[in-house]
Amino acid sequence: MRDLSLIAQSVTDATVKSLVDEAIRAFNGGAHRSATVSLWVAVAVDLTNKVRAIAEGGDGLAKKSVEKLDAAVEAHDVKNFLAFENGIIDLAEKRLELLDHQEAVHLRRLYEDRNLCAHPGFASESVLFAPTAEAVRAHVVAAYEATFSKGAVAGKRRQEMLIEEIQGEAWPRFSVMPAYLWSRFFEGAPASTKLNMMKLLIKAAIAPPDTADKPNVVAKRAREASAAQRERDPACFENAVGAVLSSWEDSRRLSNEALVRAVGAFGGCSEFWNAIPETALERARSYTSKADLDDLVHNRFFGSRTPLDVELSRTFKDALERLGRDQLASAMKQTRERALFVDAVLNLIGESESFASAAARMQLLADVSTHLTPTQVALLQQKIVDNEGDQIRPARDVEEALVAAFERACPVNAEVLKAWGALAATLVETTDSGRYYGNYSAAPYEEFRSLVDEQPTTQSSR
Repeated sequence: MRDLSLIAQSVTDATVKSLVDEAIRAFNGGAHRSATVSLWVAVAVDLTNKVRAIAEGGDGLAKKSVEKLDAAVEAHDVKNFLAFENGIIDLAEKRLELLDHQEAVHLRRLYEDRNLCAHPGFASESVLFAPTAEAVRAHVVAAYEATFSKGAVAGKRRQEMLIEEIQGEAWPRFSVMPAYLWSRFFEGAPASTKLNMMKLLIKAAIAPPDTADKPNVVAKRAREASAAQRERDPACFENAVGAVLSSWEDSRRLSNEALVRAVGAFGGCSEFWNAIPETALERARSYTSKADLDDLVHNRFFGSRTPLDVELSRTFKDALERLGRDQLASAMKQTRERALFVDAVLNLIGESESFASAAARMQLLADVSTHLTPTQVALLQQKIVDNEGDQIRPARDVEEALVAAFERACPVNAEVLKAWGALAATLVETTDSGRYYGNYSAAPYEEFRSLVDEQPTTQSSR
C-alpha cells in the first residue's frame, strides 16, 4: 500500500504540495469529505499550472484557455470560471494530451465525489454522501499518478521536440540515449502520447521526414530509439508497429522499398512479425529475393539483426555473402550491428585478386574488429596466408589496416590477444621482404607485432 505522506513529499510544485498536504491531513484526521474537496482543488490547481506552463511555451490552444480563464477571474465571472474548472480534465486529456483516457476517468470520478461532498444537495435527500477511507486513498494515488508526478509538456509538443532533436546536432551519444529518451520524452507521458511517439519513431526509421538533411542518420537514430523504448514497453512497440504497417498497407503507402526498410529496421523483433499484415509479408519475401544488391543496401536491409522470418533470413544471409567492398562499407555505416558483417568481410579479404583490392578490402577490418573472436582472428590469418597469388601480405596499407583494426579492437582478453599475436608472428615470419610494399621502415609486420606484444591482457573469457 502506498504511503500517502511520501506522495506529498514527492510533489515538486510548492503550491500544489501544500494543497496535497492539506488533503492528507484531513484524511488522517478522518475528515474524508474535506479530504476529497481539498484533493480536487490540488488537482485543479496542478492542471491549471501545467496549462499555464504550456501556454508560456507557445502552445496556442493553451494560451487561449489561459487568457479566457484570466479574463473570467479579473471580471469575477463565476460562470466562465466554473466552466473552465468543469472542462479542465477534457482540456488536459483530449486537447493537450497531458492525461491518457484511464487517468482522465479516475480524475472525473474524483470530481464527481468532490461535487457530492461540496454540494450536499447533489446527494440523496435521506443520506448524505460520505466517501470511504479506501475511496479517498485511491483518489490520492490516482491523482498523483495522473498529474502530480508529471511535468508540463503537451503531447503534441513532446512529439515535435522528438522529431526536432532526432534530426538535429544534439542527439545524445548511444551509451546514454535510452535513459535520455525515457527521461526527456516518455517518462510521465500519457499512454496515448507514448504510443504516438513510438509510431513517430517507427515511421522515421522506415521513411525519415522529407526535411531530414541526413536521412540515413535519422533512420539509424530512430531505429535505435525504437529498440530502446521497446525494451521498456514491448506491448506499446507492437501496437505502434502494427498501427503503422496496417495503415500504410491499407492506404497503399507501404511500397516494396518501404517494406525492405521496415524489415531491415525491425526484422529482428518478434513483435514486428506479430504485427505485419500477411499481404505485406508475402510481398517482402518476394521482392527481397529478387532485388538488386545495391537496392537492398540503399534501402537499409542490413540495418539491424537477421530477420526472424525463415524465408527472409535465408535471403538476408545469401545477399550478405554477395556484397562487394563498397556495398559492405555502405551497409556497415547504417548500423551498430557490425558482428553480422564479420564473415563477409573476412571472405572478401581472402578473395582479394590484386594488391589494390587487398588494400581496399582490408580497410573494412577496423569496422568489425571489436567483434572478432579468437576463431575469427585465426580465420583471418588463414585467409591472408592462403590467398591465391599472395596478394595480401605484400600490399601497401595492409599492415597499417591491421594496426588500425587492432587499435580499434583494443583486445585485453587473453585468448583474443593470443590469436592476434599468432597472426602477427605468422606475418613477420612468412612475408617476403623483397615483395613488401608497406609504409613502415621496420621489417614487414614488425610494427604490428610490437603493438600486439605491448597490449596488456586480462584472463576473462570473451
